Amino acid sequence: MKKFLIPIFSVLFISQLSAQKEFWFELGAKGGVGLSFLTNKNIFDDNNYTYKMTLSNTLGAKFAANFGPTHSIMVEGLLSNLGQDFNYRLVAGDNELKEEIDFKAIDLALLYRATIQRSYVEIGPVYSKLRSVKYSSEADATKYFEDNYLSGLLGFGGYLGGAETFSVGMGLRFHYTFADLVNERGQAAGYPNPVKVLPYPSVEPSHFAWAEVMFELNFGVGHFAKTSCSERFKRMRRR
Repeated sequence: MKKFLIPIFSVLFISQLSAQKEFWFELGAKGGVGLSFLTNKNIFDDNNYTYKMTLSNTLGAKFAANFGPTHSIMVEGLLSNLGQDFNYRLVAGDNELKEEIDFKAIDLALLYRATIQRSYVEIGPVYSKLRSVKYSSEADATKYFEDNYLSGLLGFGGYLGGAETFSVGMGLRFHYTFADLVNERGQAAGYPNPVKVLPYPSVEPSHFAWAEVMFELNFGVGHFAKTSCSERFKRMRRR
């Protein structure tokens, strides 16, 4: 039964989009700042390690195909800078040391956004290409991590204002990487914490989770851009 639901849903979704008379494009610039968290059960359960809040940031652009003022399919290209800082002791009772992980990637996101009155919700997959990984204890640790990986994205937000074909938006996004970010070479070397004196009894996967506040500047392009943008802001004013 499940194998029939996805095609049926896809046909209904495309039919709904096709029914929209106003089709227009949108270009945008985006930037965000937030907090990232490297999840690994071994480190999390190790009393010699203390997680610290770590800042993250994102910068990029988007291209959107809009079906009226409500439905959008977006492609985004982003440069993401994640990280994880923690204090640790090699042996219980020793002085604390500090480890900083700097994780950089190029993200390509394919998202669906639904806009209702002044608010929107967005969801979709993200394919990422690793740029570099740096540790305090290892200047370049890129070779110990996967070259590419998939993530999931869920976001909420709204349009703050605009005029004709221009709009300003702000939202909150949540990300999570699906696969283990550390490759076999990295696992053999003890990553994501290679300074550990005694190895853990088992290898646990490492994932990044992060949340960010995202700002965007949007510019409508196409015959219906002005009409659809105005319709979005009409609904905002009526509220």
